[in-house]
Amino acid sequence: MKTYGLILLHGLGADSTDMSALSEVLIEGLDVDVRVYCPSAPIRSVTINHGMLMPSWYDLYQLDTLEQEDTVGIQEACEELTQLLDEVTQDIPADHLFIGGFSQGAALALYTALRYPHRLAGVLLLSGYCPLLSSTADEQKHGDLCILQTHGTNDDVLPETLAQITQEALTHLGHNIETVTHHDGHGIGQSALVAAQSWLKGVIDSKH
Repeated sequence: MKTYGLILLHGLGADSTDMSALSEVLIEGLDVDVRVYCPSAPIRSVTINHGMLMPSWYDLYQLDTLEQEDTVGIQEACEELTQLLDEVTQDIPADHLFIGGFSQGAALALYTALRYPHRLAGVLLLSGYCPLLSSTADEQKHGDLCILQTHGTNDDVLPETLAQITQEALTHLGHNIETVTHHDGHGIGQSALVAAQSWLKGVIDSKH
């Protein structure tokens, strides 16, 4: 039986248990062995939440636009995640490894996958966006990543416009991005789950 890997990163203020529960739903019914990895973000002061300490992959200043971003924090988080990718790919080929997450976790997953030296099987972008978008064209290692993007039209945390900007930019850069919109808010509803399950199965089936 083929072995695949799935790395899932949680959103701001959450922890790995959120993604562990999600992973069980996502891999249910797949005819392959899937090893799941759900790391936890460090505790840090988050500017957008008045400096409160909480799990966060990097600092956030605002969510309605991408005019101000924590460049150093994002790059450091990418380095940490790259180390995990290097460890996992010692046992699982990169083209059998999926990475994704929710919200801030999805953003970091996408940012890192674009810059990882080896092309991954796919990226699952659940209510996320592309951090430091202006640097992507110069820094990306691949122009043909397989990406599923889901986003709610009623998302009052990360506006749908950020999803549209991400989708348009990644398409322009040559990536195979499938976008599914739903009427939920900032969360992972049934529509997003069904889309993610179908997408995972489709990508895996295409490799056999």
